[in-house]
Amino acid sequence: MGVIKRQGIKYSIVVYAGAFIGMLNVLYFYPKFLSEEELGITKFLIDTASLMAPFLLFGAPNVATRFFPQLKDQEKKHHGFFGFLLTYAGISILLVSLLYLIFRAEIVAYYSARDPLFRDYIYALWLVCIIYALSTLIQRYSFNYRRIVLPTLIHDYTFKIGTPLLAGFYFFEIASLDQFIYGIIALFVVDLTGQFLYLKSIGGLQFSPVGAVIKKVEFKKIMEFGSFGLLGSVGFSMIFFLDSFMVGTMYNLSGLGVFAIAAAIANVMNIPFKAFNKIGPPMIAEAWHNRDYEKIAVLYRRSSAVLLTLGLGVFILIWTNLDSLYSLMPNGERYMAGMSVVLILGLSRLIDLATGLNAAVIGYSKYFKFNFYSMSVLGLSNVALNYYLIPEYGIDGAATATLISFFLFNLVRYFFIYWKFGFQPFDLNTLKLSVVGLGLIFFGGWMPGSGNVWLDMVWQSLLFGGVFLLVVLTTNWSPDIRQLVVDFWRKIF
Repeated sequence: MGVIKRQGIKYSIVVYAGAFIGMLNVLYFYPKFLSEEELGITKFLIDTASLMAPFLLFGAPNVATRFFPQLKDQEKKHHGFFGFLLTYAGISILLVSLLYLIFRAEIVAYYSARDPLFRDYIYALWLVCIIYALSTLIQRYSFNYRRIVLPTLIHDYTFKIGTPLLAGFYFFEIASLDQFIYGIIALFVVDLTGQFLYLKSIGGLQFSPVGAVIKKVEFKKIMEFGSFGLLGSVGFSMIFFLDSFMVGTMYNLSGLGVFAIAAAIANVMNIPFKAFNKIGPPMIAEAWHNRDYEKIAVLYRRSSAVLLTLGLGVFILIWTNLDSLYSLMPNGERYMAGMSVVLILGLSRLIDLATGLNAAVIGYSKYFKFNFYSMSVLGLSNVALNYYLIPEYGIDGAATATLISFFLFNLVRYFFIYWKFGFQPFDLNTLKLSVVGLGLIFFGGWMPGSGNVWLDMVWQSLLFGGVFLLVVLTTNWSPDIRQLVVDFWRKIF
């Protein structure tokens, strides 16, 4: 856990700072500078790029993590693995792009009929999808060097700083809406360039004949793992990004703008998971390779406790201050329809956090096929749920589809891991912590306000957040978080 702790703490500092910038964007800059429709088209472009990346890469990021331990050899430039990955991904991108060109007229016609902004800016969609896919692959390869902080900083800060700046230029009529969209495309290019340069700086940008990879690893195994990696990544992307795509496709851009604000608030809970999910899988892959089953069990159990504790703490602060957050937001009354979305998505995030690094435990074991089958099936279930619930319940339906998908998905993975490996992430302390945390969330939502937004945010955060922190520090329900707080306190004083 030492590397995870060091990188996780650094990552969390960087990303929580980014989250603060993101909250300023969500609570002020985006509602101030963009209409709901303009925010909707921006969200649609960015999230659709995330959704399409697995199709374009055909499991290349999973291949990068799975086979790096076998090919790792600095003197031999890792047997040309990086060049092989670029070739592998490049062929996949070319083939999928040909399919897109065949159906391009029908896609453009469908979206153009739904909203004028779609008609004007659908051209940017495929371009940003390709750029984002390549950036994702390079970033994932960097994680093999146990470096997650700077790649994440490059990606997150490029968009969290660049997007509001572009929106401000548009709002103050320094740039047109066309130029704003050109700027969004430019941000994707900056992200890709930054990932490429960082990989070069840590010595990962090494090329040698790609055929050396095939000599070390059977190509059939690479294709098999890549194929199932595609299924798993598609399922994962559908769970996390499908809601925005479906709201934009089946509802409208205005509703997507409201949904985007609510989802951004709820997604603050995902920050600890992102840290663990970037540094943890390479370590789990290496542990499986070394048959270190005890290490895998420990990582699984402790990641569950840490992520649940952090998730509950963040959710308590979000839910007890949600009225105040919307009150502070420019044009906040237009976005308050998303409050129920925050609650539903927050519960779905808690479920996912509580089950820890279950996807990595299965995904890098000999049963990796089960993980990918289950993820793809549940991703398709999410499509069906969205298809049924969005027309009936709008953005609440999209959030509910995500909640159901998260619950079923993690329930299946929990029982499979226990059945095959005997690993158990939960104990009685998990139940105690969950009861206290959910109780504070429930009572926090019912507390009356004083009429002063800033005063309410201070006293409610101190009361409910302080009670939860006190529980964590005075019990052994979450020992890793308790120790981290104690260590942090000692370093300061």
